[in-house]
Amino acid sequence: MKDRSQTLLPRGLGGLLDETFAIYGRHLCRWLIISAVIYLPVGLVSIGLGQLAGGPGVAVFTYVLEVAGAVLALSAVAYGVGQHYVTGVVEIRECYARAWRMIRSLILLTLAPVAALLAVALPLNYGGDVIGTIVAMLLAPIAIGAAVYWSMAVPAVVIEEQRALGALKRGFILVQGSWWRAFGVALVLMLVVLGMAIVLTLPVGITAALSGGSLASRTTAVLIGIGGLATMVVVPPVLMIAWTLLYNDLRVRKEKYDVAAMSRELGIAAT
Repeated sequence: MKDRSQTLLPRGLGGLLDETFAIYGRHLCRWLIISAVIYLPVGLVSIGLGQLAGGPGVAVFTYVLEVAGAVLALSAVAYGVGQHYVTGVVEIRECYARAWRMIRSLILLTLAPVAALLAVALPLNYGGDVIGTIVAMLLAPIAIGAAVYWSMAVPAVVIEEQRALGALKRGFILVQGSWWRAFGVALVLMLVVLGMAIVLTLPVGITAALSGGSLASRTTAVLIGIGGLATMVVVPPVLMIAWTLLYNDLRVRKEKYDVAAMSRELGIAAT
């Protein structure tokens, strides 16, 4: 039976974090599966490429792969959060079916952070030490500012079925007037997931230290790889759930968004 407390309310930072971990814990196994479907292959490919080759070309390819995986996983999680509120159940297959349905728009959105990275990185590599640093420093704040608007575009695609340009416009409308709040929440979320990642990798670090810190040890290398993959599966859903809740919160404050509207947009009958 659906928990009747599952309502959409405007939330402060503390309430948003509490709700994030409540939703994460309630559907833990399903979030981990949703994350593993994307991040295990992406992580293995990234590790493999890092071992076999190097250079800027491989780094850019790995970054594009990771961003694309993050966008697809965020889309699936955003739909899952909607399912949580409407039916109380997260259906993994339906989450990815919805994300795949909007794959063209999601691919186009993936290009935005890639372009931002190149805009900052290229001046550093080819603009000379002084000029490149100045240009990168000027572009970095612009990229960060745009990222806050962009972050709301992904949920808009999967929940409202917006196309890429419409989703970017939607993200701007939602964040407008609330940029500093959204940025502050995003910054705290990053620190929270960073703390989770440190806690998860701490046993591996302790093991490496006890073994003399030799990273050449095959056993230590395997443990580090396993710890890294586990972190990639366990941590991202927390950030993605919180990001979706922030999107919901902005809509609640600006549009009186509720579960009935969410049900209509997702095409899910409330139970």
